[in-house]
Amino acid sequence: MRKLSMALNIIMICCLTVAVLLYISITCSIHGGSSHCSYWETCTVNLYTLTPIFTFPYRHVSSTQLKVYVADSPEKLYEGYRFKDSYDFLNKGAKGMLLDVRQYAGLAITITMQNVKLPLSILILEKFGSVYKIVNWRELHPGEDWLIQLPDNSPLILELDP
Repeated sequence: MRKLSMALNIIMICCLTVAVLLYISITCSIHGGSSHCSYWETCTVNLYTLTPIFTFPYRHVSSTQLKVYVADSPEKLYEGYRFKDSYDFLNKGAKGMLLDVRQYAGLAITITMQNVKLPLSILILEKFGSVYKIVNWRELHPGEDWLIQLPDNSPLILELDP
C-alpha cells in the first residue's frame, strides 16, 4: 500500500461578512479496485473551521473528518459515481469524491449526472496562494447537467453526500 500526503486549504467567505476558514489535511492511500478502474485512492479530509465572531479576539473552531475517494485519471473522472448505489461504493467509509481536474484548468466542462443515482453537492475549488477557495457550488440531482468554466489556477472538484 502506497501513501501520499498533501495539504489542501479552502477559504470560503459567507454572505453575512463572516469568514470561514477550512483547513483540509489529506492523507491518501491506494485500495482495491472497482468495476472499471484498477484501484481507487481514498483520502481522509480533516476540516478545521475557524469562524471569526463579532467580539474580537474570540473565535469559534470546529472540526469535521471525512473520507473521500480520489479521481485522478481520465478513466476515474469519467466513471465517478456512475452506476454506483452508494457514496461509499468500496465500503471504505467514504462520504464523497475529490476530482483532480488540474489538467483541465481554464476549460469549460459539463458535470453530468447521467447514470448517477445519487444527489451530489459539488464544490468547485481554485488554488489561491497556499490555500484553496470555493469559487462555485451547486447541488445536482440524477439526470441534471451543469456546464461550468473551471478556474485557471489548479482547480479541484469536491463531490459530497448532501
